[in-house]
Amino acid sequence: MNKVKERKVNNVTKILQASQKTNHKGRRGKQLAGHNGQHYEAIIAYCVGNHGFEIANNTKEAEVFALKRQNHITKNIAYQTMSNKLAGKHNVAYKTRKGRTEYLITAYDVKKPLPFRLDVNGVLKVRVECKWQMVNGTTKEKNMQAIFNLRAGKEELNAIFLVDGEAFTDEDIGWYEYCCRSKGLGEMINEAYHEIGQNPPQGKVVKKMNTNDFMDWINKTF
Repeated sequence: MNKVKERKVNNVTKILQASQKTNHKGRRGKQLAGHNGQHYEAIIAYCVGNHGFEIANNTKEAEVFALKRQNHITKNIAYQTMSNKLAGKHNVAYKTRKGRTEYLITAYDVKKPLPFRLDVNGVLKVRVECKWQMVNGTTKEKNMQAIFNLRAGKEELNAIFLVDGEAFTDEDIGWYEYCCRSKGLGEMINEAYHEIGQNPPQGKVVKKMNTNDFMDWINKTF
């Protein structure tokens, strides 16, 4: 990454850190975490928008951009995933459910898709789950569930688990990276789909990234 791009990434991080310390008078707990998360998501959309992507606020807007084959990023996008919580009275271990992630990147004009894969129509689709945390909290289990959901999601071949913030330890980050590629977790997802009589997603690529990784990938890919 050249020095100009590096400065841009560092500025993003500084903006987020500053937002943690100011303009939050009276905010506590989940309210503060949600506020910071929204800042992070907005900055990610801004970074992608700087590479010529249109912003789709819903699936209808995304359909218009798709018809024109315009690169776009869709907000708050639904997908089918798998719940790995016991389903109680139904006496089954797994069931399908609707999930949502912050963004879906859809690109028709791509320099190189690696490490991700194009779909059968030559389109790059990457689902993005954003996690920003500056304050310690009980998020590890939730984030592991989020990774499970990304890997079990059926609509796209690719997903990014985007995680950053001072509250995440090196141990946390290492564990999330492992979960993104764990064969054991993949086998659990396959068994879950077979249990309910559906084929599991094939060839799914899920990558853990921080803000620097994401910016570097965006600059190289578009």
